[in-house]
Amino acid sequence: MFSNAQIMGQIMSYIRFVAFERPGANDASYGPFPLAYQNARHRTQPLCFRRALRDQLDWFEDYLPVPDRFSHKLGRTSRGIGVCWFKPQAKTHIGRMREMCGILEEIGYPIDCYRADRPGLPIYQDAYQLVALDHKIQSRKAR
Repeated sequence: MFSNAQIMGQIMSYIRFVAFERPGANDASYGPFPLAYQNARHRTQPLCFRRALRDQLDWFEDYLPVPDRFSHKLGRTSRGIGVCWFKPQAKTHIGRMREMCGILEEIGYPIDCYRADRPGLPIYQDAYQLVALDHKIQSRKAR
């Protein structure tokens, strides 16, 4: 079944937030949650940033299910690692993530936002998010 946006010729994109740098690691890419948890506890960060991050994390802990699956067996010896994408209809969650990423950027962590119409092979999904194995579909940077 098509959504109204698809019928009108618009394609609704999945959205992914990615951090590319962290202290002590080169070319690391991962989601913003590890950075937010780390900096919410880190005493070298100003209290206002720690509290703001903790408020965002508390909200996500209440309103975003934790996926029960992040990998998928691809063969006898290899596993594919999934990446998390917000579904287009998760507007409140996306807004909260933009707020949290804004705090992380103020602290000094660059965060990029990507969009993809087909993010990959789904291995988990709920009402707000999709965990997918990347099948080399190029996502486009957005912001």
